[in-house]
Amino acid sequence: RYDHVPFEVVTEYEKKIDVERFYDTERYRPHYHNCMGMPQFIMTSD
Repeated sequence: RYDHVPFEVVTEYEKKIDVERFYDTERYRPHYHNCMGMPQFIMTSD
């Protein structure tokens, strides 16, 4: 599922987080529903 990759692959794209989708902005906590099988730090490369 996870593997080692060169550092260039990690820094290749600008990382963005969908805060409203994954975090409760009033309580400053992550939403824990629908998280099974997802990486610990949820990022996209839009």
